[in-house]
Amino acid sequence: MIIWIVMSNSRTRSVTNFFLMNLAVADVLKATLDMPVLYVFILTQNWTWGSVTCKVVRFVGNMTAAASILSLIAVTIDRYRAIVYPFLPRLGKRMVSFGIYMIWSMAAIWACPNLIFGQVRSGGTNSTWTCILVWPDNAGDGVYGPYDFG
Repeated sequence: MIIWIVMSNSRTRSVTNFFLMNLAVADVLKATLDMPVLYVFILTQNWTWGSVTCKVVRFVGNMTAAASILSLIAVTIDRYRAIVYPFLPRLGKRMVSFGIYMIWSMAAIWACPNLIFGQVRSGGTNSTWTCILVWPDNAGDGVYGPYDFG
C-alpha cells in the first residue's frame, strides 16, 4: 500500500517516504519469500525442501530483516538531520538512491554466511530434518549467532 501511495503521488516523494517505501519492500519480501516456508517448518518440525532452499530461505530472511533495520536507521538519521540541522539542504535523489543501494548491499553482505554455512541436518532419532548454520569449528557462533534473523 505505501509503495503504491509513494509512487503514484509526486507530493509524497520525500526522502523519508523513500526510506519507508524501502522498509515496506523489505517487509513484503520477508512476508512472501521467508515466512511461509518457516511457518510450514514450525508446524511440521521437519525441513523437506532440501539444501538449496535452506540456504536461500535463510539468506533472504536475514537479508530482508537487516534491510528493514537499516531502513529504519536511515529514517532516523534523516529525521535527526531535519530537526538538528534544519537549514541544511535535504538529501537529493542520487543520495537517497545510493543510500538504498548501500542498505541492500550491506544487508546482502550480512546474510552471506547463510549461503556458505546453511545446511540441512538430521534433527534426531525420529528422522526429522532441520535447516541450520553449521560453522567450521563453531567460529561464527559468538559473532553471528546472536544476530541470526532467519
